[in-house]
Amino acid sequence: MHIDKQKRKYAILLLGLLVIIGVGFYQWVVSQKPTMHDFVTFMEERYGIDCSNMECTSFEVEIERDGQKQRVLMYNHSGSHSTKSTSVKIEKHYFSEPGAMYFLHIKVKGSLGKYKVLEERDNIF
Repeated sequence: MHIDKQKRKYAILLLGLLVIIGVGFYQWVVSQKPTMHDFVTFMEERYGIDCSNMECTSFEVEIERDGQKQRVLMYNHSGSHSTKSTSVKIEKHYFSEPGAMYFLHIKVKGSLGKYKVLEERDNIF
């Protein structure tokens, strides 16, 4: 009987320790969820652009057309942003102004401090 009580005590202590470790790990993962600042950094590094604001709603890109370089202003016309406790998904649709001749559609998922491209279509880069 004495051994069963001792085993139960150790089992409860082990279970408590596992719960504490699990909660600590979950909190660490939540704290590593990327921010919009991280998204702007991701966009600037991936495409070599300078976002105009902290949500990267517009940027300029240099393109070559008919043998001449020109700067084109791209605007975010639509998209979505969804947040979960450990991750974030961002979808943006950029078009050039005027005329929407150039486009960039990007969908990313961010977790553990980084963004990963889920879908990407463009006629610029």
